[in-house]
Amino acid sequence: MIDKTLALMKKPSPKVKEDLARLLSRNRGYGGTIARMLSKPSREMQKIHYAFVLRTMRYGWTLDQRREYFKWLGDAGGPREGPATTAS
Repeated sequence: MIDKTLALMKKPSPKVKEDLARLLSRNRGYGGTIARMLSKPSREMQKIHYAFVLRTMRYGWTLDQRREYFKWLGDAGGPREGPATTAS
């Protein structure tokens, strides 16, 4: 399971079904915003979901799998820039 999920984290995101986006866009209160988000699925959001699922796996990891997982977590944070991370 761990190998399969790590492999999924490397694949491109599937396209969201247009029917769902069309249905959500009918509700002007919040559906439009959700539909816009889903019409352009974020590959990174899907990877974060996979990482979130893998965090509960206590057993079955190899050392290389753990290294790959934690490397991905470190890389997912991206570069640390901006006022909150610069030295004064």
